[in-house]
Amino acid sequence: MRRTALTALALSLLFATSLRAQDWSAEHREVWETVRTYWGMFTGGDIDGFAEYFHEDFTGWTYNAPEPRGKTDVVTSARRYAADGSFTEFNLKPAAIKVFGDVAVAHYFFEYTYVDSEGVAHEESGRWTDVLMKHGDKWVTITDHGGSQ
Repeated sequence: MRRTALTALALSLLFATSLRAQDWSAEHREVWETVRTYWGMFTGGDIDGFAEYFHEDFTGWTYNAPEPRGKTDVVTSARRYAADGSFTEFNLKPAAIKVFGDVAVAHYFFEYTYVDSEGVAHEESGRWTDVLMKHGDKWVTITDHGGSQ
């Protein structure tokens, strides 16, 4: 019952978000496309490409981690996922994006299915916040926070 209510709430929020996304500026769309790009690299196993979207001084904190982590930790974890299994699907839905000059905040929902090396499928969903900075002509992540719900 609780899961059904949460699903209905999430779907209503996602529908409202997609309507607002039509009013995004070019910068908003560029930030969102950046987020989708590095998630695609991560889930597709292109960890070197994924790593290029993280600032060298990145620090982030997932819900289940006891402390923040740096870029090296994120890349190491991503390599472990890529070596131990594969993603069969992923989906991202924007909740809000704000751009403040050369800094942007992207809030979004995620869901994915990961199949481990033993063939066991793991479904995850949750919410995430990325803070990106324009570095030259590219948006890179400087911090993040989120995780599974």
